[in-house]
Amino acid sequence: MRRPDVQKRLAVLLTTLLWIVATAGAIEPGTKEVDPTHALETPEHAQPPSQGSIAGKVTQTMDVAQYTYVEVDTGKGLVWAAGPLTPVKVGDSVELLNTMSMTHFRSTALDRVFDEIYLATEIRVKSH
Repeated sequence: MRRPDVQKRLAVLLTTLLWIVATAGAIEPGTKEVDPTHALETPEHAQPPSQGSIAGKVTQTMDVAQYTYVEVDTGKGLVWAAGPLTPVKVGDSVELLNTMSMTHFRSTALDRVFDEIYLATEIRVKSH
């Protein structure tokens, strides 16, 4: 039987790899392409999964295929995050679980590069 922390890390790794494959595409000049097989090993693109979460109020949200992108005001600043498709509205309080930071992340569906984005295994809506 696996320990819970190992299961969380495997879930983050699989989610990240599926995310990268699903949103892979052309890279804008000045950005680096992320190789899905090395995403967690490349320090300039990814940090190890955090043990905590990110919480705050949603200021923007967009759904693309099976993913939800949210801009969250954490009280210390605005951060972008994405996770599985989740019904969420501007003004909702959310908690993003098992996050991993990625830099220079390109979303072809949104035709946008995020300087930094947090990929989460779950977006938990705490209030509407």
